[in-house]
Amino acid sequence: MSDDQRKRILFILSSPHSGSTILDLAIGAHSQCFSLGEIAALDEELPKDTHCVCGQRISNCAFWAAVFDELDMDIRDAVREVPSACRLKPSSNGRVSKTRFFLETSGIRRCAEPWARNTKRIYDAAFRISGRRTLIDSSKNTIRALRLASLLAPSYDCYYLHLVRDVRGVAHSCQKKTYKVLLPGEEVAREYLREDCLLPQEAARQWRHMNQRIVSLLELCVPRRRRFRVRYEDLCNSSREVLSDVSDWLGMRYEEGMPAFGETEHHNVKGNASRFNSREIRRIDESWRKSLTPDEVDLCLREAGWLRRLLGYR
Repeated sequence: MSDDQRKRILFILSSPHSGSTILDLAIGAHSQCFSLGEIAALDEELPKDTHCVCGQRISNCAFWAAVFDELDMDIRDAVREVPSACRLKPSSNGRVSKTRFFLETSGIRRCAEPWARNTKRIYDAAFRISGRRTLIDSSKNTIRALRLASLLAPSYDCYYLHLVRDVRGVAHSCQKKTYKVLLPGEEVAREYLREDCLLPQEAARQWRHMNQRIVSLLELCVPRRRRFRVRYEDLCNSSREVLSDVSDWLGMRYEEGMPAFGETEHHNVKGNASRFNSREIRRIDESWRKSLTPDEVDLCLREAGWLRRLLGYR
């Protein structure tokens, strides 16, 4: 099978609050692609029976029902009766020895842990049901993605898209204490308390740690042609150009409907409120300029340091 026909998994990697949900939906609006969202959290979403982006709860979603039919499992009882069968991420915060990580990412040994085999089964079913060539996994965890690749080869090609957002915008987003969600079929948005609030300096430290890991691991483990970087600000202000570049990288033709992703039916699990509240890519919101004090901005810039410049922020 030629490279143009092979099936692919596209991993979106980023720090939290960087816009991965929007990017996932925009690429997923392409006729050759299918968004799964933050699929690693499926075992957490099933017991809560949260809404799929299509508007149905997961237990009533035709797509996810078909996936679980393929797995010979009842979607309503899957987590309660066989919780391990739905776990799609490593335990213990994803910690793995350096030796094992090297053996897996170098192709010497495959990752054969249950969570990895479960994930491949979900991918297999999603490919068959969707009929698409590319699946998008925006779970954001770099080590998980690289370990999975050892099991997915040679069945699927793995591509890695690093999404980065200005540290000041991330810090502003991280300090919001509430968020609103307009759920399908409802006219009034619900307000929820945010569980991952961080002070600006803490958010900047997390930003540096996670983006530094993404940059170094992709450089070390992934061929250049399989990795790509997008800045969130460019995606918002020049969506057509950025999505055209991403499409070219993936060997696809850009499609005009990608920025207006709300016109396409999606079946993402998890992700931030924008998967319900937004239907298109909007120009960048730089409200951090008003919300962050000069001292907080200075702390963010000092914490991000050289990495911010490396990622193209001046």
